[in-house]
Amino acid sequence: MRCMILFGHWVTQDVGPIAAGGSATVSMWRGQPAGALYIPRFDGRKMMIENVICGDVTAWAESLDQIRLSPLRESADSRFATSCTGAGRVSCSPPVEAR
Repeated sequence: MRCMILFGHWVTQDVGPIAAGGSATVSMWRGQPAGALYIPRFDGRKMMIENVICGDVTAWAESLDQIRLSPLRESADSRFATSCTGAGRVSCSPPVEAR
């Protein structure tokens, strides 16, 4: 599986590849405006996250699903977990608070 973080202005950052049964961690920060999610760029400036999408490596465009970011944007919790699975079409669960 391959996941990709999408920023504004057609900028992307790969997360993966992720082996079957594997996991990946992405650290994000909240900022202004309320609900904005950021990660630092290579030069330290904040890049606002628009979306996170995941798909099968062999059929990327045909298998994509997105990870819903609204639970992260609307909550004050600091740790979340989600799961993406699928052979063929990928399906990502909504993020839930992780303990």
